[in-house]
Amino acid sequence: MNLRGSAMILLATAALMSFACRDKSSVPDPVDSPAEVSGLQAIPASAAVVVGIDVAALADVWLVERAVGQMFARDPGLKDRLTLLTGNCEVDLKRDVRSLVLGLGQGAESGQALMVATGKFAEASIAACIRQSLETDGDTLVVSKKHGRIIYHAKRDSELENSVWFAFGDARTLLVATSDAWLSRALDTEERKIASSPELMGWIQRARKTKKRGIWAAGKVVAETGQDMVNASGGAVGAPPIALFGHLDVSKGWDMELAAVMGSQEDANALAALAKDQLSVGALLVQRYGVGPFLSKVVVDADGDTVYLRMSLGESELKDALARIDTNAELDQDSQPDSAARSAGSAGETRTTPGSTQAADDEAPQ
Repeated sequence: MNLRGSAMILLATAALMSFACRDKSSVPDPVDSPAEVSGLQAIPASAAVVVGIDVAALADVWLVERAVGQMFARDPGLKDRLTLLTGNCEVDLKRDVRSLVLGLGQGAESGQALMVATGKFAEASIAACIRQSLETDGDTLVVSKKHGRIIYHAKRDSELENSVWFAFGDARTLLVATSDAWLSRALDTEERKIASSPELMGWIQRARKTKKRGIWAAGKVVAETGQDMVNASGGAVGAPPIALFGHLDVSKGWDMELAAVMGSQEDANALAALAKDQLSVGALLVQRYGVGPFLSKVVVDADGDTVYLRMSLGESELKDALARIDTNAELDQDSQPDSAARSAGSAGETRTTPGSTQAADDEAPQ
């Protein structure tokens, strides 16, 4: 399973679990006085990327609603599944979930993911409703105990790779993982967490220092990706970036910062210069779409060993940019059938029978 798949599974599971369900049967008694586990303190030290989402800040933002609508348009089945869940349970992300923190693995642990949700969660209700939903599909909810807590395994027999494990860190914390191993690490208070990694925590603090509400992220750069960036620079950059961090606030438009931590100030300056050149070229290439002026608002700057890419748009500017992008996308789609018809027509004009070929040869100049 890739990281994108892991993230989608965890976010979908969050939607499933952030509710109070009517059926409260078949749930074991909670374990007495387990150690509390919450927030970043739950993310295993082996996580290479950490993402934070302020659900409360994003819940009513029109851009988020637009993105969700487009996602449903591309995958109607997803909308149907979520609608089915809301028919059986009282789902209210705005009311029950305040924030999400997602930890992702890399390398040997690629595909591993852990989500920590903070909000209001009724363990018995959630477990009962998930059990009911699983059994409706012929799947099962397996219950066990580990590290003083109840572990739930939502086991989809037909799609084993889509199974998830979840538990409750405290009265306000829900943990969901793609494997029993990662959930166990999160619950084990003796296990090293990312708080013991000064380097990663430093990048997280830099991503969050602006106190923007929305989404922040920080993590190590995959070796292959970093090397691709070096190769693309044509030798201008000597070594790949060490880490990336940034934030995105869409509460009042578009306020984005993306930063790359380089191995030296020289490489940071070289990458900044290269990015500025490419942005200039990109602005010319997108002129036909009418979004060049918006791309020109991207600002690149090098500060020490870090390269910053920032872009800020007011709400009206963002809506204008999206409207132009949507209009051009529709025009491109509309032109595709015409192109296909012209291609078919051309092919039809050259398609001949042996007899017509002979007649054409007779009429051709000698």
